[in-house]
Amino acid sequence: MNRIPTTALIRTSLGILLAAITATTAHAVDNFWQHDPATPGDWFGAANWTEGIPTPDVWRTYINNGGTVQIMAPGGNTEYLCLGENSGDSGTVHLSGNGQLSTDESIIGRGGKGTFIQTGGIHGFLFSLGLGSQGTYELSGTGQLSADMESIGGKFIQTGGINSVGDYIFVDSQSGSQGTYELSGTGQLSSGADEYIGGSGKGTFTQTGGTNTVGWNLFIGTWEGSEGTYTISAGQLSATWLAIGKDEGSGGTLNITGAEADISVSWTLLFGPGSSLAAVRGSTIRMTRMTYAEGGGLENQSTDPEALAGLADLRLIFEGDEEDLDLFEVAGADFGVEMAGFDRNFTLGTLQLGSDAGVGQVQLVDLFDNQENGDGDEALYVNNLILGDGSLLDLNGRNLYYRHLTDLGGTVELNGGSLAQVPEPGSAILLILAALCLLAGPRMVRNSRCGGK
Repeated sequence: MNRIPTTALIRTSLGILLAAITATTAHAVDNFWQHDPATPGDWFGAANWTEGIPTPDVWRTYINNGGTVQIMAPGGNTEYLCLGENSGDSGTVHLSGNGQLSTDESIIGRGGKGTFIQTGGIHGFLFSLGLGSQGTYELSGTGQLSADMESIGGKFIQTGGINSVGDYIFVDSQSGSQGTYELSGTGQLSSGADEYIGGSGKGTFTQTGGTNTVGWNLFIGTWEGSEGTYTISAGQLSATWLAIGKDEGSGGTLNITGAEADISVSWTLLFGPGSSLAAVRGSTIRMTRMTYAEGGGLENQSTDPEALAGLADLRLIFEGDEEDLDLFEVAGADFGVEMAGFDRNFTLGTLQLGSDAGVGQVQLVDLFDNQENGDGDEALYVNNLILGDGSLLDLNGRNLYYRHLTDLGGTVELNGGSLAQVPEPGSAILLILAALCLLAGPRMVRNSRCGGK
């Protein structure tokens, strides 16, 4: 039950916003900030504007003269707000305290430089917020920001407050652009639909704290020519569908730089053809499942095990209920019971089925030719395999090799596949020496290599 909007639909929606950034809207009345830029001025000071205090009747409101506008009381209202309209223009708004500003749409840094600083109050949009290449939005404290859509071609810095987006967030606005989002502290970000980190251009998202709750899909590197990077060291990240490097010709990178990062996916984790993963040891992604969706699980369309080397340091926890069955794409070359299978071969650090949150049920599949060898069967190599109480692992005719097994009461169904332990190199040597000792008889037993003196 994936909710993936079509490319045409998304680009049409984005185009509506970009038109506001790149084109001048024909309307009767413009209102310009004219207060001395050497000192801040009050939004509600009629003399500070060429047409008096902005109202929805004065459709376009501009701050271009390098001035700073302060909003510290409720009642701010205009249909269209632009900070830094053309090259050489600049403008700043500071929203704080009990201040309130309502607009249909705002463009921060359309062609010039624009800065919006919100430390409190409420900033609401009927439609959209757009940040141009020189646009910056700083959200902190108790500030509340809401919009139907946000397009970030500049920089968004959130250390606190709430940023609530009804539909889409684009961290980049168009091909050739570069957008940045920094989330930290107590900041709360949520989207009702999707987040695009590198939708058509280049997007970077850095999370060192706070929460990012994605209603549906989080795309890191989306369409051909796009480039997206999501780096998380702490905080919470949750999405229904997490897709990295989704389309051919895109580039998507997930960097997990802190083991305390809390990442959960409720349906599908996709490593696309342009995906890359780096993770510190102890990194975890929880596959929490949605009981109303069929399918889901881990999809791997990569043919480059080096790019996904971070899998070896990752713990994947599948947790749901007895009705949920997750699919798991095996991608490694089948070396059999050999340590070579763990070397740059899409090896997973830990596969855990079940947790305190629920049992895990996984079925191995081989739907994509990751090894590019035609009909050659692929296998899964796992350093640590943990089978929780009541969990189910269906090998479905595939081979799974592990180094360490913890069985807390799980069930394994081979269905034509095999489950085998690969001995540690040291253990294999000891077994060989022990066999030699037995073959050699009493004289060899006295040798120090077999425990004698």
